[in-house]
Amino acid sequence: MKRAGLILAGLTLAACQAEAPEQPVSGSSAEAVPAAVQERSQAEAPIPETPDPEVPAPETLAGEWRVAGVGGEEIDLPFGITASIDESRIELSAGCTRTRWTYTYRGGELATQREPLVTCQRGLYPVEERLIAAIDTADRAARTPSNAVELSGGAGSVTLYSQ
Repeated sequence: MKRAGLILAGLTLAACQAEAPEQPVSGSSAEAVPAAVQERSQAEAPIPETPDPEVPAPETLAGEWRVAGVGGEEIDLPFGITASIDESRIELSAGCTRTRWTYTYRGGELATQREPLVTCQRGLYPVEERLIAAIDTADRAARTPSNAVELSGGAGSVTLYSQ
């Protein structure tokens, strides 16, 4: 019994040490941060893709799209999110949920209006809520260097890749 108590105490101590926060780095110079920590931080941080000012806005948004990101971050859910866009409507499908908007689009300028739509009753993931808010407030569309279309506005951006 005594041996089990010692093992438990050792495991508890190890867990506390593993969860201890990193010590803050004094000064504001990046040189004070070890190279391995800088590399890990840079590798973990998503690099948002910005529209290329040299590439003209897409002529149309119509098509079948894979929703790849929202707010510069990749979407990581147990299901894919797609957008079907015709000349006047955008419809998102995410698992059993669907959201639909009417829209107008000319020369990169976009205006959306959400429409009521019957859908399943599951709650939305936070990324789905951000995605819907971003499309609700989207006021422009542009191509990115990787040939994605980015819808953006007051509540962030949405990155779409053609399917």
